[in-house]
Amino acid sequence: MKKNIRNKEYTMEEAVAYYILGFKKCSENNQKKGLEDILKNILEIAKENIDTNEIQGVNTNLLKRINFSWTLTSDDFVSYATCIFYVLINREQKITDEKIVKEFLRELHSHHPRRTMKEAELILTKMFPDLKN
Repeated sequence: MKKNIRNKEYTMEEAVAYYILGFKKCSENNQKKGLEDILKNILEIAKENIDTNEIQGVNTNLLKRINFSWTLTSDDFVSYATCIFYVLINREQKITDEKIVKEFLRELHSHHPRRTMKEAELILTKMFPDLKN
């Protein structure tokens, strides 16, 4: 049976952990750390851990700062990742786990998930015009 991340809902802590691990994977592989590369790694990490509830390799104290008990659909999960890393790539010289968590919380506090989804769609359409078709 193929593992399908589209059928999964993600807790806030789980989502951020995947964002952090996906970014770390880019850094470890000395990839250029563009938005496409980061998103690809995040999705790979999510797929690898689809049947797990325990996520290893992330500072759990950092994840405890996220005091939301929402769950994200797979579309929300990708939308938040897109918006978070678009901002961080364009604003920060060095992206850290702490900055990823702060940007995630900022995004949660300032935008409804549907607005985040629309922003992500605009970002992806601008960066990857071939996606429109």
